[in-house]
Amino acid sequence: MGEIVKQTFSEKDFWEACYHCAKISMSGQSLEETLPKICKVAVGITDACRGSIMLLSQDGAELEVAAAVNIPRDVWGKIRIAVNDTSAVAGWVATHKKPLFLEDITADPRFWKDSEKKSRYTNNSLISVPLLSQRKLLGVFNVSNKEHGEDFTKEDRDIMIRFSRELSLLIAHLHTVDRLSVRAEKLDEAYQKMIEGEKLKKELTRMIIHDLKAPLGEVEQALLLFQTLRKSGVVDEELIESALEGCGTLKRRILDILDIERVESGSVKLFCEDFNVLDAIEEVIKGMQATALESGVVLTIGDVDENLIWIADLEFLQRILTNLIMNAISHAAEGKRIHISFAQENEDTLCFQVEDFGKGIPKGLEEKIFDKFFNVNHSKNSYSGSGLGLAFCRLAVHAHQGEIYAENKDSGGSIFNFSFK
Repeated sequence: MGEIVKQTFSEKDFWEACYHCAKISMSGQSLEETLPKICKVAVGITDACRGSIMLLSQDGAELEVAAAVNIPRDVWGKIRIAVNDTSAVAGWVATHKKPLFLEDITADPRFWKDSEKKSRYTNNSLISVPLLSQRKLLGVFNVSNKEHGEDFTKEDRDIMIRFSRELSLLIAHLHTVDRLSVRAEKLDEAYQKMIEGEKLKKELTRMIIHDLKAPLGEVEQALLLFQTLRKSGVVDEELIESALEGCGTLKRRILDILDIERVESGSVKLFCEDFNVLDAIEEVIKGMQATALESGVVLTIGDVDENLIWIADLEFLQRILTNLIMNAISHAAEGKRIHISFAQENEDTLCFQVEDFGKGIPKGLEEKIFDKFFNVNHSKNSYSGSGLGLAFCRLAVHAHQGEIYAENKDSGGSIFNFSFK
């Protein structure tokens, strides 16, 4: 009669533990959060005082303790056992995918290697079982130190083997949930990017139409007037200059759009050549002098090294300077100047500055203005743009392993700094 009562109690205990662990696994928490709770229940089914669940590392080469009972975290956090290390109990179990019941651990050389380990155990028996899912190794479950100093029995071993099957299913389920959660997060992130991309696409289309329509309109009006005046025998040079300026603006917009896409896709290759830096800047200023004068702005160059030679993509450098100067002209007050300077910081770095004396950049937007398609309402924030010129500048500077940033001056206006390496 006593035997029957003992078996019934063990069976009830077993299924209660299984139910409790299943309930824990359905809490919606991650494997890392759930496993310590499951481990505590699992260790208790054999009345063990100490135990651990070891899982395969990401590369599948080692067993790592994922949860433990009555083992200090700073101890089990450092435990790593190679899967094929059959000189350790867990490694032997992992390699052979078979349970191991040691009635006397002091007599087994795979486990008992030094006298230090003796202090960790209150008795000499230990059980270690593999955690398998469709014959695939997930990890190893170990228990030791049975309550009241007793040794584990074969019945304890059989319960461990049975429970390991249920435990393996739960761990496989939690692994799947974790993977699905990560996948869901990535899909959600991709979806949000897609939605944002659609918004940006619509905004880009609107801005492109707006940015290209204005210079096209200027060219069209200039040509229509030119056509009318030509019939009367009058040629207006200002109309020709206006048409050419409109074409130049249109060309810059188109190049910005094309080059931003090329740089981002990685298809652009820098054409590096040596050039005189001052000559390159003067060429840019010469091409923009008419626009500056029309806006009542003076372009100046600082006290620089007239003979400095640098190796970089000259076209990109001049495009960066053109965009920064055009941006400065757009926000500079009439009668003010825009100051361009450069200096060699060290053997590998050349630094540039474009300084204006306008209204400055609204606080908090110093980095944002370099974002692609960024456009702030002028009437609200005193700063606006096509959202392409400065974005191109950042990409082109980064292509040269440099940095670009903007800052406001206490005296008013802003300074755009960038470097080439």
